Amino acid sequence: MLESHRLPLFVLANKSLIDHFRGITKHASSIIEFVSTENEYATSDDIRNTLKPYLHDWQKIKQKLIASQLRDATNNCSLSAGMSNVFRMAEKRSGRILLVEEDYAYPSENRNNEEIIFKATQPYSRYSYIKDAVDEVIEKILDRDGDVEFVSKRMMEKHDHIALVF
Repeated sequence: MLESHRLPLFVLANKSLIDHFRGITKHASSIIEFVSTENEYATSDDIRNTLKPYLHDWQKIKQKLIASQLRDATNNCSLSAGMSNVFRMAEKRSGRILLVEEDYAYPSENRNNEEIIFKATQPYSRYSYIKDAVDEVIEKILDRDGDVEFVSKRMMEKHDHIALVF
């Protein structure tokens, strides 16, 4: 379920059940928040009202989920970081989630139908023949039914601005 639906996971239960569940679960990193409640017979409205403060800042929750996935991929060696590594993996049709730092650009050049990636000192210019390699990678990942998430600069500090989870 967690693989097919990458949605924030909340666990609602009484304190003793939460403590027990924390001790046995293998998916603690996928859980955004453990919410303690004493309402044993909660309706869907009760659950919605209990989760409302947690869901108020959706972007914060989404970033927390992405940080968890990034940490898991790093620990499981299923992560490629840096533009040249990510580009190479995207070329091989690998990749489930592409994580890109907000406002990140990496120009590339197309010579004789061969993609050449290089780091330019000047920003991308719409009047030149240089196109953005980040856009190329995003296109490759989306073509293969992968997901693309834009994340904060703080989250991508150790991963050279771009990472691919496979």
